[in-house]
Amino acid sequence: MGRSDPSEPSRPDEQMIADWEDMGVRVADAVREQAALAEREESFAVWRCNWKTMTAFLMLETQWRAAATMTRLHWIGLDYSAAAALFAGKSRKKFHRLIDDLQVMEFEALPILNADPEGTS
Repeated sequence: MGRSDPSEPSRPDEQMIADWEDMGVRVADAVREQAALAEREESFAVWRCNWKTMTAFLMLETQWRAAATMTRLHWIGLDYSAAAALFAGKSRKKFHRLIDDLQVMEFEALPILNADPEGTS
């Protein structure tokens, strides 16, 4: 589901290795180990207490406000009016708790989203 880093070479996964073998390509053990390591690195656990916030954050993935410059987008933050519409019907207390949690995730995501992919200012 996420985006891959364009500055990093793509790494084969288990399915890709299986496809290569189906075509008769011999795959080195080192490549298999690298694929297994990459799969472990890219997965993560979500604590049960954070599950609702995580799913809400993913549901809002298209609801970011951004400003365009001449060279790129600058991510500003989530559109909370969209969040309010998405979660209409929730109790006020639950909605405010969810917004508080979403703001923590947003705060952590903004520096990553606004990082210059080419390392220039």
